[in-house]
Amino acid sequence: MRYPEHIERLMQIFRKLPGVGAKSAERFCFELLQWSEAKIHEFTSLIEDLPKKISACPSCGALFQEGICNFCNGNERNTEQICLVATPKDLFLIEATGQFKGLYHVLGGLLSPFSGKHALNLEPLLKRIKDLNITELIIAFDGTLEGDASAFYIKEYFKGSSLQISRLAFGMPAGSLLEFAGEGSLAQSMAHRREL
Repeated sequence: MRYPEHIERLMQIFRKLPGVGAKSAERFCFELLQWSEAKIHEFTSLIEDLPKKISACPSCGALFQEGICNFCNGNERNTEQICLVATPKDLFLIEATGQFKGLYHVLGGLLSPFSGKHALNLEPLLKRIKDLNITELIIAFDGTLEGDASAFYIKEYFKGSSLQISRLAFGMPAGSLLEFAGEGSLAQSMAHRREL
């Protein structure tokens, strides 16, 4: 027997989230049915306000809420280093380790030949490196085929420049995702990064 249409539609929405299958979507719906109206209103307001409250920094790509980007405007940051990450989420994972005090740059994706992405837009990164006199570029990509291919692409792009390029030393198996690494593993990877 099908659930009421409204529940079915909500389950379909939940299933669009990464890692959420039919059973999880079903659990989420029935959990929400137990919530008070005030709690549901708070939840829906947060979702509705997400695109209004959260912005991507036009310079580094980090996410921030109102005001200015803390990563670009923090006086305590080392302005000679840029840590290059694929997504804003990766930036926050690296920052949580407390091991990196430089600047960040969000690339916005990796090479993915199977999906038809054969090039990376490195012009904004190149402009920041020149404008800020960056001396070291730290590549912090997943240890996957896409991450490896993208790191090699970037190394070739900057070939012949005086820029020191290093990549995180992975304290985790090849093919692993930053998202699933613990803070300890990420901290070790940052501390023991190697030249690329």
